[in-house]
Amino acid sequence: MPYTTELTEDCEGIIQIGSGTVTGTEIVQGCRSVTALVRTTENFNYKLVDFSAAGELRITEDELEEIVDEDRLIANARPHAAVVIVAPNEKIR
Repeated sequence: MPYTTELTEDCEGIIQIGSGTVTGTEIVQGCRSVTALVRTTENFNYKLVDFSAAGELRITEDELEEIVDEDRLIANARPHAAVVIVAPNEKIR
């Protein structure tokens, strides 16, 4: 799977790694995992999304809208959480 979501060792964050061709469906599933974590724990403080090994993102408008909706839920629940996105170029960013 070119997009993985893992809980950090300190259980306070999520690391998502995309490689190769990453689809919107995969990112949506990852966002839902984070939303579920936020709803079930108070420990969520940060999210790292690493696209440094991604060559292409394939996202539809509907998927992008769903990603934004999930991220809004997370931001509202944890307004002080940090999010870092690593991208290899402007096209992936």
